Amino acid sequence: MTDSPVGNKLNGSSPSSLQLTDLAPVAENPIRKAQQISTNVRRTKNYWLRHAHEATQIESLDYRNAYGQWDTLKADAALYQEEVHDQTLILEHEETGILLKYPYVTRFSEAYVKRVMKKLRRIAAKFAPGQTFFWTFTLDPSRFHSLKDMHRGLSRYWNKLLTAIKKHYRVRILYIKIVESQKSGMLHLHVVFNTWIDIEFIRELWDKIYGAGVQINVQRVYDHAGVAHYIMKYLTKTLTDDIESGELNMTKVILWALYARSFSYSRLLDQGLTNSNQYRKLLSPSLIDSAEKSHWLYLGAVPNSIAELSDAEILDYITRVNIEKDF
Repeated sequence: MTDSPVGNKLNGSSPSSLQLTDLAPVAENPIRKAQQISTNVRRTKNYWLRHAHEATQIESLDYRNAYGQWDTLKADAALYQEEVHDQTLILEHEETGILLKYPYVTRFSEAYVKRVMKKLRRIAAKFAPGQTFFWTFTLDPSRFHSLKDMHRGLSRYWNKLLTAIKKHYRVRILYIKIVESQKSGMLHLHVVFNTWIDIEFIRELWDKIYGAGVQINVQRVYDHAGVAHYIMKYLTKTLTDDIESGELNMTKVILWALYARSFSYSRLLDQGLTNSNQYRKLLSPSLIDSAEKSHWLYLGAVPNSIAELSDAEILDYITRVNIEKDF
């Protein structure tokens, strides 16, 4: 999940609760809208997220234990969650000075998981029984030497495969793709397609031409319940932690550190499901008109208790914390 530049009045590279950290890929997030509007703002990622991302680039000949980086990633993710817990994002309108407050939602947030589950259940209903096929694509670990290298390869092979399928079959291809890690940390894909694709054609590309891997599996599903069950099964494995053991979800942590999405799907499946108007519901009509022509500046993330105070008190808090950090 690569983020575009956003504004920040605060500087510094050390851990700080006033840095904009990893945001879950939610279309209606007004912070995303602010990124598109703003042309003069710079974004600083959370310290622990940046530290974890650096670990994904460390090379090793042994792919197990996420190329030896799992303990580091797990520790960084725990510290990240502790830092952003119970926080509110604060944006300031450059011209009016009005503050926009938005709940700090990340891929670790329960609210985000519920929202994703709900949306993909609705998308799954668009796949016709009997014409829906579940595929699994694995990678050959010997071809990669770091988590980032592996994810870059997986993305490259998938894009090439999807392009080849569309050119070969010349029909409308709909898909839902979910990324999952094995216990070793190796990533693989679970894909739902809306049409039959010859498995030998896929094997020829994935294995012999791309050299990505040799293990490919496909099965047909005959009812809507089966489609929803398959998607929810792997999405749950990707997004939720082990409540009993308290262990963090390995897939979620690795993809977080890679700035990567856990799932994607055909744009056509999104028709009628996007909530782009949600942003407008959060702002007054007069502010909307101004926002389209001007800029929002990111000020920082503050505790929820601070966000309930007046705008003047919020600004005073951010100023004081920034001064204290400089010293």
